[in-house]
Amino acid sequence: MRSSIMYLRCILLVLASLTTISSFGQVTVRGAFLPDSVLIGDEAAFYLSATYPRKLQVIFPDSTYNFAPFEFVKKKYFTTTTSDSISYDSAVYTLSTFEVDPIQTLQLSAFVLHQQDCTAFTTETDTVFLKELVTIPLPDTLKAENLPLISNTAYEPVDWLLNYPLLIYIGGGLLVLLVVLWLIFGKRIRKHFTAKRLIKEHEFFINSFDQHYQTLKQTFNPRQAEQLLFLWKKYMESLDRKPYTKLTSKETERLLQNQSLGQQLRLVDASVYGNNQQIDQPVAFLREHAMSTFQQKLEQVKHG
Repeated sequence: MRSSIMYLRCILLVLASLTTISSFGQVTVRGAFLPDSVLIGDEAAFYLSATYPRKLQVIFPDSTYNFAPFEFVKKKYFTTTTSDSISYDSAVYTLSTFEVDPIQTLQLSAFVLHQQDCTAFTTETDTVFLKELVTIPLPDTLKAENLPLISNTAYEPVDWLLNYPLLIYIGGGLLVLLVVLWLIFGKRIRKHFTAKRLIKEHEFFINSFDQHYQTLKQTFNPRQAEQLLFLWKKYMESLDRKPYTKLTSKETERLLQNQSLGQQLRLVDASVYGNNQQIDQPVAFLREHAMSTFQQKLEQVKHG
């Protein structure tokens, strides 16, 4: 009885093997390059197809497969189709080459899986030709004077590209440098420009004051005397930060606690309102007072 069972198992195993062998005989794998020529570094398509009984499991190469002398770029796989128990698979591989051989060949395999291992079905070898861009025969030596070079001195316009990352780095570095310099020298810089502005305004005032005074000396006019006084008050107001233009002579004397200044201002008032032409002394006093106040303010800015 036991021997009968073993005999039956052997028969079934032989039948299964024969069935598998018969199925393998129905597996057809094809592959070829779609272009017949390619440039170095360009992409070329290689199609792979397999026809096999539906009950078999067939897999195609992936990116880990050795495509030498080509390099894998991408793969496009098409959905399996089945008709009358026969399945059809296909895929297109995009490959590139950097080899310089004028003729390059490739074979791909499809694999039929079974319990123990797998069986590879390989395509016939297909050939692709390398396109040559330089067809001029070169001499044996590589000296420049022996090369078939073509001179071309025509201007070729090249688009100018701005290096934005480098520009950002440079701008950031300059900004940080300016901040550091301002923290170190900012106070000194402010003092310099403030003193420069004070000197410029003082020179302008002195020139304008002297011109008004010369005009007043040539032809005395109360209105001209009033303009001279207003010019002095306006300058003193910007220099001393006190409301000279809004104060009377008496209020100015009280604010500054300066009796001599108040007395000279009243003499100028007498020229404006009383037609007193003795104005040389009070004008000289006001000019000297403005210069003295300017010097004090300049010293404060420089050493403050």
